[in-house]
Order: sequence, then structure tokens, then C-alpha cells
Amino acid sequence: MIDGLSSSTLREISRWELAHDLWPGWVAQSLTEWHRMAALPQRQLDRLSEPGPNCGIAECCPDPHVIRSRLERVVQSLPRNAGREVRALIAPVDDRLRRRIVPDPSIGRRSSGYVSADAIWA
Repeated sequence: MIDGLSSSTLREISRWELAHDLWPGWVAQSLTEWHRMAALPQRQLDRLSEPGPNCGIAECCPDPHVIRSRLERVVQSLPRNAGREVRALIAPVDDRLRRRIVPDPSIGRRSSGYVSADAIWA
């Protein structure tokens, strides 16, 4: 169950999860992970975005690129209205992360080494 979505969108999400051999609740879990990402303390968010290895355990070192990419794949794959509803749930979290500055792993520590979150998750 995902609060804020219509029953028709929930049905579309269930169909999508089934069609992609994913467990029921995969989209809900991804949304929860994205909300958790936005709630992380700045120091932890910065650390997760730095170049170098993380432990690879999603609960400890979630990868913002992976989480956001999953959600974008869902939004683009769903019918238009369902995708809009899901995007409406994601947008406030995206906005919050856009306001926070995080290191860009692709540029390392050259110049300032920092870009806005929307450049990373675009």
C-alpha cells in the first residue's frame, strides 16, 4: 500500500511489478528508500555520494543513483496518469535533495567538487 495513490494507480503498479518479475511492494520499498535518503543527515548524504567503495548494503550505504533510477524507470513505464501520481510523490523528495549540496563522484575533488542534487539525479 502506498499512501497518496489512487486504487487504479496501485493496480498499475502491481501489474508493473508482476510484469517485471518483482515482488509485491517493490515500488513502495523504493519510495520508502528515497524518502529515507532525503532524511539522512547532511554528513551521511555527502559520504554516500563521495567516490570510492561503500559497503553495498542498502540499509547502511544506500546508493542515491540506484534508488532514483529505479523510481524513474517506474514513472516512465506506467501509463501517463499513474506515472503522474507517482511523480507527485517523488517530486517533494527530489526538491528537498536538490536544495542540499552533495559531492559529484564524476568530478571528484577538482575545483569545488560539488554540484546540486538535481545534476546528479537528473
